[in-house]
Amino acid sequence: MSQTTQVPRPRTDSKGAAPEARRRPASPQWAAWAFLAPVTLYLVLFYAYPLYRNLDLSLRHYTVRSFVRGDAPFTGLTNYRTVFDDPTFAPALLHTVVFTGVCLVFQYSIGLALAVFFNQHFRLSATLRALFLVPWLLPL
Repeated sequence: MSQTTQVPRPRTDSKGAAPEARRRPASPQWAAWAFLAPVTLYLVLFYAYPLYRNLDLSLRHYTVRSFVRGDAPFTGLTNYRTVFDDPTFAPALLHTVVFTGVCLVFQYSIGLALAVFFNQHFRLSATLRALFLVPWLLPL
């Protein structure tokens, strides 16, 4: 068995030359921030700003003129007090809650019934499953 040893060559450059600057490896944090930036921008544009504008609209007294001019006076919680003091608010809230509850129960029961039905193995079950997915495959 033989072994080869290599002797390092002496430097031939001049002694006045500056040593090469070491490059620092790129931090993985930059990649994380690069992936996070578009999502953050999306959330700010489509969630935070509309939430702020809705809150601002609810705390000011807007008319058509003040909406166009942009000079609606600040009223605080007066708009909320007006809504809660309205005699039609309580029945409307009750109807909304009942309607939402009935719709949820109905939708979940229909969905569960369809899931149980399509989970059964019978003749043409694969065809019916495929036909059931057609509306998702072919959007309007």
